[in-house]
Amino acid sequence: MEKFGVPLRLKGHMQILLFDEFGNLKEIREKDNVFCVGGYDLVAERVGNPGGSLAVANHICIGTGTTAANSTDTALAGFVFSRSGAYSHLSGSQTWSIQTTFAAGEGTAAITESGVFELSGGLGKMLARQTFAVINKGASDTLQVTWTFRVS
Repeated sequence: MEKFGVPLRLKGHMQILLFDEFGNLKEIREKDNVFCVGGYDLVAERVGNPGGSLAVANHICIGTGTTAANSTDTALAGFVFSRSGAYSHLSGSQTWSIQTTFAAGEGTAAITESGVFELSGGLGKMLARQTFAVINKGASDTLQVTWTFRVS
């Protein structure tokens, strides 16, 4: 017998766009994310205590780690840089997105992973993480990272 009825499902998708110094699109990476145990805990805290002053998972981090994403992850394998993202939600869509842009000179490296955290610098609970084929972000490039999540 199922204890709680229909399970709540969380799915996510990550999109990364690399632009050169003139704004030309150089590379795209898209992958479904891996929700982390800390992410499920964050969602439960927000739903179960909506009046509380809880942290929001809106910090996008990038790194150079290549270890496959796993639901037990708590950090990036090779943290490089983080930025706070802009949150958006369309009522009735059951989705929310977090997006940020790493400007020229920020996070310059061979980027292979990204994650969403509740605190800056890849600290606090990690909502989700994913690895991908290398994106070489040069000093004059910008990197736009968007994480979209859906509840069903």
